[in-house]
Amino acid sequence: KDGHKQKHASYDRNKSSGHQQQQHHHSRAGGGSGVGDGLLGDMLGAAARSAGSAVARRAVAFALSGGQGAAEGAKAGTFDLYLFAQSWAPRFCCSQREKCETQGIQNTNGLSTHGLWPSYQDPKPDGKTFPAFCQKGSKGSGEFDLAEHEWRKHGTCTGLSRDKYVEEEHRIANSLPEPNQDGTPPALKAAAGDALELKIVRESYSNTVGIQLDDKCRLREVTTCFAKFPDGRVGQQVDCPEHVLLGSRNSNPSECSKVYLDKPGTCASISKALLKSLREAA
Repeated sequence: KDGHKQKHASYDRNKSSGHQQQQHHHSRAGGGSGVGDGLLGDMLGAAARSAGSAVARRAVAFALSGGQGAAEGAKAGTFDLYLFAQSWAPRFCCSQREKCETQGIQNTNGLSTHGLWPSYQDPKPDGKTFPAFCQKGSKGSGEFDLAEHEWRKHGTCTGLSRDKYVEEEHRIANSLPEPNQDGTPPALKAAAGDALELKIVRESYSNTVGIQLDDKCRLREVTTCFAKFPDGRVGQQVDCPEHVLLGSRNSNPSECSKVYLDKPGTCASISKALLKSLREAA
């Protein structure tokens, strides 16, 4: 557990304060959703100041190249682990009201499923971090609902049938952070409408996770990572890889020590005084 805390603290210290606002990727199929989203904005400084590992150097090369992160048309099943992204539903509903109502999560006090994404452990030499659109004709164009988009872009790369992919997504959601906790740590639900120390959010999980905040210290998403069984099913939770922890999936643009959690039906306006308190060291 101590090692778990130290690892989180290390990545928090190495995060870049420079950050580009990312479009939330509950979006249309042609949009910029996926594991690699946002690396262009906040990965350069953090990766360059990290331990100088090959992974960090590849991440910098990827960002400088202007690549999109997705290895489109990759062979299904050729990946290393899964990322499971969940949105803090009240915040998502503040920024995407129509999509929130379509998904029926306007009264949800907790994390809602964004997607289950195949990923590589390390960026490829060209900087790609995840496979996408692995089935011929899956990219398409036009508007799709979230489930259809997630299947086309990510599910087709798992090697699973569509039904099994959806089943695995639901199974993982119901297992976090512990079985029968409905996908959301109790501490987060209890703090809705208030602030919670960032370290408490991190310590609610048994492994290192990505925590995405906006520039007002409000929680946007949590990304957990899972091993992959040989048959493509989702395995046990594991530490998220370096490219996730140095990227937008683990972004803290205002260097917050506390996280503000919107509550259902209320979109918090963060004053300068409140932002200052959220940034103060615990």
